[in-house]
Amino acid sequence: MKVSEIMTKEVITVNEDTLITDVAKLLTSNRIHAVPVLNAERQLVGIITESDFFSKNSPALVYLPTVVDFVRSGKLHELSDRAETVEAVHNALAESVMSSPCVTISEDADVQDFLNLFRERGFNTAPVVNANGQMVGIVAVADALKLI
Repeated sequence: MKVSEIMTKEVITVNEDTLITDVAKLLTSNRIHAVPVLNAERQLVGIITESDFFSKNSPALVYLPTVVDFVRSGKLHELSDRAETVEAVHNALAESVMSSPCVTISEDADVQDFLNLFRERGFNTAPVVNANGQMVGIVAVADALKLI
């Protein structure tokens, strides 16, 4: 079975200049674990996963786990005592937390190839590209589990 047969074709994406608070809202409100990042020409330039919010070493991301929790709860205003941190987070862009370059998988790859990528690299989500390198979907381990 090919990756193209199990991938999600309608993919939620963000741009490099999307605010990370908006990215956090997209991830939580849509219950997704990753969002591809596109440049102005709609080319795939990176990916943001939930773990990127907690593992990047950027000055804009000080206390970000706390901010993400407050975004989820709708209580971001309660962090006013940390105004400088909140301001930095409000102004931080997707490009500051995205993983780039982004590991992709071909739409023609076998599902087993994706599972091997998952085992070898620890990824559970990967953008799917066509022969021209254009993103045509996204595949997650959960998509492969549906086959069982």
